[in-house]
Amino acid sequence: MKQQQSLIYPLAVIFIIVSWNTYTNTVYVSDIIQNVWVGYAMLHLIAIPLLVLLIGVIRKKLLGRR
Repeated sequence: MKQQQSLIYPLAVIFIIVSWNTYTNTVYVSDIIQNVWVGYAMLHLIAIPLLVLLIGVIRKKLLGRR
């Protein structure tokens, strides 16, 4: 697309509707944060970056030998 500005308002409306339906109240959000966030954070903020770092180190060592 040459102009992404035409997508801003429809996407904003969709995001607002989804957020209203997803987060019904603060107790629900608090429960999600206490029970789900730790697993999500461990995977996306620690495990995946370490995996990418490990792959980079291995590739550097293999390419350095050639």
